[in-house]
Amino acid sequence: MIVLGTVVGGIGQAGGYRVALAAVTRGLGAVEQGRVASRFSALAYSGAGVMVVLDGVAGQAVGTLGGAIVTGVVYAAVAIGLVVRRTFPRPDPKVRSTAGVMAASQNR
Repeated sequence: MIVLGTVVGGIGQAGGYRVALAAVTRGLGAVEQGRVASRFSALAYSGAGVMVVLDGVAGQAVGTLGGAIVTGVVYAAVAIGLVVRRTFPRPDPKVRSTAGVMAASQNR
């Protein structure tokens, strides 16, 4: 059962990683695509590593079951935060048009 769960989870993570990488590199040139893909990989695997370490620390601090509960709550809070952030986007900052400024400076 553990092996099956690991396989299913790995397949889901691989699909998510592939789609996210394609989204962040869409429309970039080859060199910039390589740079962005490298940064994306570093951040993705660093984030996963940090969560594994935190899971181990929580398990040591409050036991296996308590650590699993703490980790589950943290994961759920992060997921809810990301969904809320995506659902309620922040308004775009107000950008003033520079057309009037440019025309005024050319008339001087």
